[in-house]
Amino acid sequence: MAAVISSIIQWVVVPCIMLALFVYALVIASSVKGSEQKTSSWAGFWAGLVLFVVYVVSQLSLLREPDLGFSRLPGFLIVPMGLGLVIGFLFLWMVKVTVPTRLAGLITLLLSAVSTSALFTYIYINSLRVSVLYWALGTALGILFWTLDNRCSDRRIARIGVICETAPKWGDEHKHLHAVGTVSAGSVPQF
Repeated sequence: MAAVISSIIQWVVVPCIMLALFVYALVIASSVKGSEQKTSSWAGFWAGLVLFVVYVVSQLSLLREPDLGFSRLPGFLIVPMGLGLVIGFLFLWMVKVTVPTRLAGLITLLLSAVSTSALFTYIYINSLRVSVLYWALGTALGILFWTLDNRCSDRRIARIGVICETAPKWGDEHKHLHAVGTVSAGSVPQF
């Protein structure tokens, strides 16, 4: 049973966290407003992928066949977990500050380069696998802690550029709709 749990965590959960960061870069790049911000965010995304290719080429001598056979979880490493926690916590604050500006490209560059490089390192470089595992888990935990601390609803955190300080109450949204005027059936309120 321990081997199954270990395998699920190491080969499903952790890679999905890394892929989620990559998908978040795509979401940011495709949903920013304004032509300058959109150009900047897509340029950052593609620059991150170019940095990933540079990283792969620089690590070719360290590549080994992936060893997917773990029977147990590795011991706890506080440094990568702590760094990931701090980075994840500060990351959403950085998104809130930079996405409305042309610096959105910096966010997409970081997300695309770091997530793809981390996934590559996790799979192909055995000596760094445990550190990357705890970095990814710490980053996810830091993002979740930031979300909890800022009391954001899932619906608002998903809208790029509208990362909230406090979540509105349902009654407040409803009052806003009546104050604005008639809303057609099937329309979604914009915050």
